[in-house]
Amino acid sequence: MMNKRIVSGVMIFTISTSMITIISTGIWLLNQPSDLCLGDKSAQYDGRGEFTSIIYVGAGLCLMFTVVCLFAMPVRPSWRKYGEYGDQRMIIAVTCFGVQLLLLILFASLYALTQSTVGFVALQRWIYSPERWINIKDCLYEDSNVCARFQNKYGDDTQHQFFGRYLTPLESGCCKPPIECNFKFSSPSVWIKPSNGTYSNTDCYEWENDQKKLCYNCQVCKLGYTLELKNAWTISGTVVVIAWLVFLSGFILPKMLVKDQDELM
Repeated sequence: MMNKRIVSGVMIFTISTSMITIISTGIWLLNQPSDLCLGDKSAQYDGRGEFTSIIYVGAGLCLMFTVVCLFAMPVRPSWRKYGEYGDQRMIIAVTCFGVQLLLLILFASLYALTQSTVGFVALQRWIYSPERWINIKDCLYEDSNVCARFQNKYGDDTQHQFFGRYLTPLESGCCKPPIECNFKFSSPSVWIKPSNGTYSNTDCYEWENDQKKLCYNCQVCKLGYTLELKNAWTISGTVVVIAWLVFLSGFILPKMLVKDQDELM
């Protein structure tokens, strides 16, 4: 009996941990500018954007509720009026719904991993297209406030302090000019641009001190955005796949251990 209690405790712990991990990953992904802005304000959404993060959160919460119901069902007296077979049908129905949620979560995580690996070149072309990038850069400025937060974090830095900072690909690409432009530093987001300068990097011509423009039209900004999206989808997809496997093993392995013990007895 004690062994069964221990196994049940391990089962509840692994299942709870995996579900919390899936939901937390979805919330984290929803707060990443790269995922938030991919489909924002886009007339041609194409199923991208917050697709994966919404599934992680929504399906994760539904799965948690489903598991709670599944564990509670055998001891709910209100269902006894349906008889033994009514209980079984209800349990089977809820279990099937839980399996569908598990498959949906797995599909979303594999989609994210596929898009950030073998499908990344196609995704990058999709992002770089002018009609999509207009929506993305507007979201980066208006909704995500990437460079506004950048200015708040580093606005008081001296040139020496600023060049010693670690910047994310998005901050480095969109909120300051490329290093090879060799503009004179005034503040992290204000640089003195020579009026008659010539540059081999076309991004140097795109830079403006206007907070609405900065380097949002630069190729390096697009590259920084796609790299952050790739990192966010790779991390979230990997974590969710692992949590999915832990969830599955939390159901299967404890039952196998209990069954083996019963057979030995």
